[in-house]
Amino acid sequence: MLVGREGRVVSFEPQEQIAGWTVKNLQRFPQARVIKAAAGQSKAKAAFSEYEIARSAFSGQGTNLNERVGRQYEIEVTTIGEALLKDERPVDFIKCDAEGTEMAVLRGAVDILSKDKPFLVLEAEMPNDSELRPRVREFAELLGPMGYQGLSFDYDGKLKLAPVSSFVEGHANVAFIHSSKAHRLTSIVHE
Repeated sequence: MLVGREGRVVSFEPQEQIAGWTVKNLQRFPQARVIKAAAGQSKAKAAFSEYEIARSAFSGQGTNLNERVGRQYEIEVTTIGEALLKDERPVDFIKCDAEGTEMAVLRGAVDILSKDKPFLVLEAEMPNDSELRPRVREFAELLGPMGYQGLSFDYDGKLKLAPVSSFVEGHANVAFIHSSKAHRLTSIVHE
């Protein structure tokens, strides 16, 4: 609804059951499309461990033989760029929660990051008071040389936005914005 009829939303979902529900839930939105695959660094196949529905947020690539999961199967992996159609570019926004494989998704999207310079919201570890989170550090090392700056954000009735690690967020997400688009934050913060 936020992108209107002219915008596009592309979702990647490797988990069979959730992909099916997503397709069904998005039927009334012709501008939304589901890719039944994981986004990653390159086209491939990968092992996938699917937990029962109550713990499905922990499902992900790889196998864990030490823990009981609902089932394991093979999934398709593609890059964001390989999966997008011509009318789905340029990319303005990427939200990535890939259960620990966010760096692979970013590495597979370097062309999009360099050309389109989308705003990014990436899942990392839950924050703590003491130091920069390891995955946030990895994101910054990859994205910084491309012109991106990290941002901590939270919302408590008002948007709180500051350089990464300026405060402890109540969630595991971190944002990155390209320096050429940083001026857009002024209107977001004041709305």
